[in-house]
Amino acid sequence: GKVKEAWLAVGRRGRKTAIGATIGVYEACFRDHSKHLAPGEPGRVVCIAKDKDDAGALHHFAAAILGDPGLSYLLSGATAERITTVTGIEIVTRAARLTAGRSRGIVCALYDEIAFWPHDESANPDVDIIRGVNPGMANIPGALTVGMSSLYAQSGVLFSKVKEHFAIEWDEVLVWKADTLTMHR
Repeated sequence: GKVKEAWLAVGRRGRKTAIGATIGVYEACFRDHSKHLAPGEPGRVVCIAKDKDDAGALHHFAAAILGDPGLSYLLSGATAERITTVTGIEIVTRAARLTAGRSRGIVCALYDEIAFWPHDESANPDVDIIRGVNPGMANIPGALTVGMSSLYAQSGVLFSKVKEHFAIEWDEVLVWKADTLTMHR
């Protein structure tokens, strides 16, 4: 069945951001979330990365996917931080900060390079940024969380998720661990 959360602990240059953008485009364009949103309310795929530059990488991958001639009919408009689809779902990119995910109805949250986000004693700890996103997903059944990063730090949300959920069968939380070369096969 469909998982509620997926956490990718993948080596550097393992195509995590491209995979995340693909998931985000799928959630925005090929799943009907309209019955869980108010009339006229745009749902959002929120892409949060450690900084504005990395958030831009997610945006570029999503724009490239929707720029494909076979999928371009799904694109309604685009700015530097927002891609609007004909389904009424926006793909929005943000840098990791407390207000990054406070939004309207969130159908999917993508956390890029989350092991490099601030945690513990920071003013914007990773756990608090995620806590800010969760209420936006509360009334969207099947809303998906995807966290991805190399497993850099032995602390933080990604490390906790890997430690708690890796190799647990039939869990609603998927943990995917792979090295870079495996991801390129």
